Amino acid sequence: MNTSNSKKLIHKLKKILKMLCKKPGEQIEYLSELGVEPSADELALEFDDCVGSFRSFFQEGLISQKTLEWLMKLDEKLNLMSSSGDKETWDFESLKTSNDWKEVRKIAANALDSMQI
Repeated sequence: MNTSNSKKLIHKLKKILKMLCKKPGEQIEYLSELGVEPSADELALEFDDCVGSFRSFFQEGLISQKTLEWLMKLDEKLNLMSSSGDKETWDFESLKTSNDWKEVRKIAANALDSMQI
């Protein structure tokens, strides 16, 4: 992957991590502006767009080992949520009340914090 593309993807990754860290109301507002309401899965889909590049980012020295670990943990959490088969996981109410989404916010915040070093 060339450095220019990697830097664009890193910027995109930071942007979605920031959104995954936000409070439920801000996430709902963002998703509503995208026109995807009442579905919250767009947050996971945007993150998923970057997943295939994590190892390249690490190999290029653009992210640390710790960041890679947080990103992989976040990917694993979102995959577990997807595989649960619980459609309510992906609605706006779940953004407000689900422990899964609280954990996603925490993991995303840790990943983003590790990128700021």
